This record gives sequence, C-alpha cells and structure tokens, in this order.
Amino acid sequence: MARKKGKSFLSILEMTTPKYTEYEFIKLLRSITEPKRCSLQEYFSWECKKALEVVYRMCNEYCLPRERIFKFWFGPVLGIVVTNPKYIEAILTSPDAADKHYVYKVVELVGNGLFTRNGKEWEELRKPLDKLLTKKMVESNLGMFHKKSIKSCNVLKKYADTGECFNIRHYITNFTLDTVCVSIFGYDLNEIENDNHNIMETMESIVEATVKFVSNILTLLYFPFGEKFSKGSRCMRNLAKSFWKLSSEILQGRLQARTKLGESIDDKPIFYSDVLLQKAKKYNLSWEEAGKLTTDMLVAGIDTSAVTISCILLLLAMNPEHQDAVYREQLEIFGDDLEVSPTWQQLSKMAYLTRVIKEVMRLFGPIGIFRKISNDLDLGGDYKLPQGCAAFILLYYLHRDPTLWSHPNEFYPDHFLPEECAKRPKNTYFPFSWGPRSCPGSVYAMASHKIFISTAIRRYKFETDLKFDKLEYKYSLLLEVSQGYMVKIKPRN
Repeated sequence: MARKKGKSFLSILEMTTPKYTEYEFIKLLRSITEPKRCSLQEYFSWECKKALEVVYRMCNEYCLPRERIFKFWFGPVLGIVVTNPKYIEAILTSPDAADKHYVYKVVELVGNGLFTRNGKEWEELRKPLDKLLTKKMVESNLGMFHKKSIKSCNVLKKYADTGECFNIRHYITNFTLDTVCVSIFGYDLNEIENDNHNIMETMESIVEATVKFVSNILTLLYFPFGEKFSKGSRCMRNLAKSFWKLSSEILQGRLQARTKLGESIDDKPIFYSDVLLQKAKKYNLSWEEAGKLTTDMLVAGIDTSAVTISCILLLLAMNPEHQDAVYREQLEIFGDDLEVSPTWQQLSKMAYLTRVIKEVMRLFGPIGIFRKISNDLDLGGDYKLPQGCAAFILLYYLHRDPTLWSHPNEFYPDHFLPEECAKRPKNTYFPFSWGPRSCPGSVYAMASHKIFISTAIRRYKFETDLKFDKLEYKYSLLLEVSQGYMVKIKPRN
C-alpha cells in the first residue's frame, strides 16, 4: 500500500526540498551516521539543556574521531551536527550556508534587526557596521572604555568596604550597556551608577524566554503560524517591550544630538544609530518599530560582553595563581599608576590576560550555530549536505573535544600558548564564529574586556566561594553560570 504524503518527517522535509524524492534524499544522506531516534514524547518533554546534553552525548558515542558528523532529527527539521574543523570551515565560509536557519525567526518576536535577517536585508545592515567597527574606531574609544571602567570600579568600592558577596554581572552589564551605547550608538545612558535599573534582570529574562521557546519542539512545528497565540511568544513580546522603549530612547537621543549640531538625518552616518535612523525614515517606521530594529543587536552585544567579563573575573577569583599572574603582568605594563589610560601598544603586551580571555571564551562561548543550507554543499568530497537541511555547528563540543584540547573541561589558559596552538588543526576555535556572518565586534570585544579587567584587577583582589567543579550551567546566548557570578573584593595595597 502506498504511504500517504505528510506522514513522515522526510515527507515534511520534501516539501521544502522539492529537488529530491524521499528515496533520493535517503540515499544522499546514507553515508552520514544517524543515532537512535527519540520518541515524540521525549521530544515534547525536552528543555534546551536536556536537548544539548543529548546531542553532546551523541557526539561522544556516534562521531568517529575523523568524521565528527551525524544527522539528527529534531521534529520536522533535519539537522546535520558538525564538529569537524574541516567541515565547519567549509560551512561557515560558503555562500550557500550564509543564511541563518528559520528557527532564528523566533528572535523577531524580540527584535528584527541585524541578528535575524538574511540576504540583502542583512547586507544593508551589516556593511555599515563593518565600516564602523574598525581598529581605528576601537582605538579612538580606548579612553572611554578606561573612564567607564574606573567609574564602575568606584561603584564597586562599597563591597570592598563591607566584604559583602555580590553578583558582579549586574555592574558589568551596566558597563557594557554604557560603552556600547557611547561607541556604537553615539548616546551616553550613564547607567553605571544606576543600581535601580534592572537591565540585567530584564535582559536575562528575554534571553532565557527566547532560548526556551526556540528549544521547544512545538516551536518548530507551528512557528510562524501560531506565534501570536502561544504563551511563550506573548511572554517574549511583553519582556521585550521595555527594551524596545530603551532602544527607541537611544535612537531619539542620537537624533536630538545631531539636530543640535545642525546635522540632518540624511547626512553621512557617524554611528550605527545613524544608519538605523535612516532605515526607519526610509520605511516610515514608528519609534517602537525602530526600537525593534535595534533591540536584537543591542541585547546580543551587551549580553555576550557582560557574561564574558563576569566569567573572567569569576574564574580568576577561583584560581588565585592565574589572578596573581594577570596582576603582575599589569604592574609590569603600567607600574603603580592606576589612572593612566591604556594605549593599543600596551593592550598588545597583555599576553597572559589574552590567554585567560580566550580560555574563558572557549569554556563559556556560544553553544552552536544553525545555518540553512540553501544549495547542495560539498564538504570537501567526503559528504554532501542537501539543500534545505540545517547545519548545526556544535561549538560546545568542538571547544571541549578531548582530541583537540589537553584539558578540555578545565580552566587552562596555557591552551593558548603559541606552541599549544601549533599542535591543533586550523579552525578549532570559533568564539566569534567565522566567515561572512561572524561577529563583527571581535576586536572591539577584546579591547574592552582587557581594559575593564586591567582596571579592576589592579584595584581589587577577587575571591569567591564557588568551585569550578561544582558549577551548574544554563544555556543562553552563551553558556552561563546558574549560581550567578558571586564574588567578594578586597582593595589592593
């Protein structure tokens, strides 16, 4: 008896990949390992954490050391999970894998800017940002990073006086919010001294709600048809409204500043906010719609930097020997002068701190990247990814692969000594992704992270009661610590 169409996941996929019959599709993928499938009941009960733990286990059980690739059905979506550096490079640098998978469309409930767009719409927003985030631009903001870092350290002084344990991420979030707004959007919110503005809590709630919604199998089955009616989507929109308001406030503040200078909205953009204002004018967007155009990038930029800096300070607090080494390096560069503003040359001398930052980004980086395969993609003659499938680059596993890292599940900054890097194959480390859709702010992030850590570590000694082997994790834009970034600080002599 002929099988009715629409009864299998392959039939569903066939609708989006008309190039293949079901038989041809199976034949094309036959060479790629497939673990035992989970039942629908298991799918519906999954949270993001459980799903990623299962995929991580599958990498260990089913990926041969050379191939590091297998296929995995997540509801109607066929995912090709990849952890092989050779295949990852082929995917991330291919124009046939430049588009983000439709799962990212869920993020449009929060913001619909650079992070979620594809094709020409993405290029219109990305090219101006690439022109802005140059080394020259970053270097021109080193003094601002330093002033904001000093201001943040002054706010923290109350904890040095009392010895109280506190979650440092709240203050780091205010620092990253201020620095991003000044350098990229041309508007200073002056949030660092604002203890009452719950930016961190709001942002955490938005990101957690988004991750939970994306990881639910129901999302893949009915999105975008029922997103207006689901509890998860309503929750995301309600949480995002405060950020739409904040984003529109930033854009309006920048517009007022240009007007006072006698400049027009149509003049050559100086900040990225100028680009967004021009887009808002071109498409006749309301202030709320313009805020949505800004929000996803604003949240992503602030959140990832805040988490990374918080993780760096927490791990240095857990490892006094590494903290002392970073501190000694800073003294060698700056001496006893706590007020000197770092130069680009001085930042380049921070070899030990650079290794620490890279190691933290290895352990607490992005979980993975979903890419839509728009045309058949040949992975160097070994495998071919068919049009319509989703490539899931599991950075979480790649950055913990025991065949690549001598201490995969430990904090070990010497992973990034030159001689250790030389032992690993090319492209085994992607904290900022790779290729045309890589994070444009890698140079910016490294400079701002170094300046904040340098400023803080020369003023305070960081301690914590948390232990690395007892940490619990949650999955967000980056891997995060569930217990919070709880530290104590003591003033240095």
